[in-house]
Amino acid sequence: MPQALDCELKNLVRLVGNVTDAFTVALFLVDDQDEDILRLSAFQSLSNNVIKNASIPVGRGLVGWVAKNGRATHATNYDRDTKTLWFYSKDEEIKSFAAAPVFDGDRVIGVLSIDSKQHYIFTNKIVKLLSDFTCAISSAIVHGRHRIKLDSEAVAFEALSDIIDKVSVCEKFAGLAHTLKMNMGAHIRHDQLLLAVRSLDDDGFCMVRVASTDFGVGPEPVLPLTHYRLGWVIGQGRPIRIPDLKGVEVYPGSSGKWRSFIGAPVMAMQNAIGAIGLVSANAKAFRNVDLKSLAILASSLSSAFEGLRFSRKKQIEAQTDPVTGMISHQSLLDNRPFLKGAGAVLMLNIVGFTQINIRLGFEDGENVLRETAERIAEAVGVDGVVSRYYGKFIILLENASRDEVVPKIKSIVEAVDGAPFFYGGYDIHVSTAVGAALYPADGLKLKELILKAQEAAERARRASGARISLHGEPETDRPVHLRSVKEQEI
Repeated sequence: MPQALDCELKNLVRLVGNVTDAFTVALFLVDDQDEDILRLSAFQSLSNNVIKNASIPVGRGLVGWVAKNGRATHATNYDRDTKTLWFYSKDEEIKSFAAAPVFDGDRVIGVLSIDSKQHYIFTNKIVKLLSDFTCAISSAIVHGRHRIKLDSEAVAFEALSDIIDKVSVCEKFAGLAHTLKMNMGAHIRHDQLLLAVRSLDDDGFCMVRVASTDFGVGPEPVLPLTHYRLGWVIGQGRPIRIPDLKGVEVYPGSSGKWRSFIGAPVMAMQNAIGAIGLVSANAKAFRNVDLKSLAILASSLSSAFEGLRFSRKKQIEAQTDPVTGMISHQSLLDNRPFLKGAGAVLMLNIVGFTQINIRLGFEDGENVLRETAERIAEAVGVDGVVSRYYGKFIILLENASRDEVVPKIKSIVEAVDGAPFFYGGYDIHVSTAVGAALYPADGLKLKELILKAQEAAERARRASGARISLHGEPETDRPVHLRSVKEQEI
């Protein structure tokens, strides 16, 4: 396998391992000489017992089964000898396994597998993500082989290879765009580089900001797929060269100032996931060979785009609690390690939440958490932040004096305790215990304030009924003057 493609596949396998926290990630590809054999092409493992040159007959073992049937498999409680997977030399006591086929159109060209020494670690979400990664791998293979074919036809673009190597290590789309801008000028003369990428949450496309462009500051501009020429490239899924634009806009805000344009789509599994374009203030600035060169670059960008999109998606997911949709507690700590001004950090404990989970089941237990978060957020308003911390909630009250904190806590407690939750055919009455640490009096470091609020919440929990406790107050806790809602039978 050529070195560039081999490197791309190893990078993708490494990314799969980092995202899924797998013990071993293994990529098998159909042998070029024998379609009935799968060969281990790339892997990342914590084991020293992976057979580096492993070959698996199609249909043999789980990996061979996936290749033969063209379907993913998922074993959450794997109880066989690991050697039956055909790529371990000894039993590693694997407990979970998942594998998905890699397609080129309708043809299986490989299998991507992950395993773990933990039971039930691979959720349906991870299995879906594994299938998404196979699309990126397929794209890298298809376009990598296309590059190999072009090389064999003596289409040598050394400058492009250098650019591709540089963009492959970029960690953000803005960095990738900047790298392209700094290196493309020596290869194809132009006045401005354009880059668009598919949004994570819908099928829309946005322009990626490049340093020193005229896009200005603010949100990334949305790129409609009609009217604008860069959008046309995405919509049609093919390269285009326009020697004389004659006032036609290339992207929103270009105001018809550019005279010539070349653009090429970035494709993955026959779908456009982005586009790259070059514009010039001069008519007839680009040659056909420039368009061909840009198309090759766009083809090579496919795996980089997919890798960055996966990384960005994972980063966004890490910033948000998957149950409540609120900011995750880790993201809160990362973004606000130190607090400014005056306010309070609260720890709200739902008393008896474990029993709610046992009685209702985890799904309705999560529904209770979700509705609790909504009630808290409404009570907190715009001057605060709500974050789930397991079965508890961290609440950051900003711009609040000491005299304002207790009434605010009472309103939060009333929002949660004041009306029952209705799930599984039951009215669920809950009670809360709230601890509070004030800043700057109790410190400014968020992590320390959370610990102090947690200690205060524990004191409040030991008291009867719905109560609050402020850090540093005597053990005789401050009662909340609300009706005390006792835990009721569900």
